[in-house]
Amino acid sequence: MTSRTPLALLAVLVTTVSATRAQEAATPARWRAVLAGADTGTLLRLHAKTGARFEGRLVRFDSTVVELGGTPAVPLAQIDEIWKRGSAWKRYAAIGGLVAAFIPGLPIAVLSGMCEGSQCHTPQHYILVSAVVGVLLGAALGAQVPEWHPARPHMPLW
Repeated sequence: MTSRTPLALLAVLVTTVSATRAQEAATPARWRAVLAGADTGTLLRLHAKTGARFEGRLVRFDSTVVELGGTPAVPLAQIDEIWKRGSAWKRYAAIGGLVAAFIPGLPIAVLSGMCEGSQCHTPQHYILVSAVVGVLLGAALGAQVPEWHPARPHMPLW
């Protein structure tokens, strides 16, 4: 790999991300697709192209406007972004798994490496069990942490 290869890969990545963002233009058709997966009562945050922000539970939407509880009707053509309220369980599960695998896993690996004889166990089992416990604890903790997620047509609003 030459010294220019990482720069070329970075250029390809930036171009791909830019092209993907351009395809995700804020159009009424896109927002209808996003809202079609939303249940009445879903907590949403709408960012208008004018800079205004509306937050509330979804009351109804049709082909031209969306209504949130306690806010005026917002035309779909004026929406720049839609965010939904969810939890941080996925992020906390990943962090919990990594932390639980490395913090107890490192001393276990070192100690088992110093073990001699037939009573020694491989550290992979301990590290795997520790990581699974960390993922479960992290997911349980993250499920209690509210977080806003950008809503996209391919991302269901559940």
